[in-house]
Amino acid sequence: MFEKAVRDRLLSDEWLAGQVKNQVWAGGTAPENAKPPYIVFHRISGGRFQELPFMNPRYQFSCFAKEYAEAREVAERVAEIFRGFTGIIGDTFPVAKTAIVGEQDIYEPETKLYHVPVDVAFLYQTHSVSRGVATKIE
Repeated sequence: MFEKAVRDRLLSDEWLAGQVKNQVWAGGTAPENAKPPYIVFHRISGGRFQELPFMNPRYQFSCFAKEYAEAREVAERVAEIFRGFTGIIGDTFPVAKTAIVGEQDIYEPETKLYHVPVDVAFLYQTHSVSRGVATKIE
C-alpha cells in the first residue's frame, strides 16, 4: 500500500523519527493518546493519471506540536524529504516526481496545538510493463 511506503519513507529520516517518536499515522487522525509532536496524513485529492499506469494523488501531512517552532520545524523536514523527490518509495513504488503544493500555519485553540499542514503532490507508477504485459505494483 502506498500510504505504508510513504510512512516508512518519513520514518527513515532519523531526525524526524526521533522528533515525533515514530508517531506518524495515515488516515488523517491520531489516536487519542498521541503525544505531540506527531504527524497524520491523508489523501486530499487526485487519483488515476488519465488512462496511463500512474497515480497522481495529493496528500496532506499535518504536523502537530505544542510549540509553533517545533511544528514548523517538523513540517520543514517533511517538505525537505519530499521536495522534488524521484526514485523508489518503499522498495515498491517508482515515483516520477513530487512537489510541495501548499503549506499553512494554524493554531487550534480546542487542542492547544499548532498545526502546520504540508501538501505534497505525487506522480507514481502503478503498473510495470514487460513484453507488453502490465502487472500491478503492490
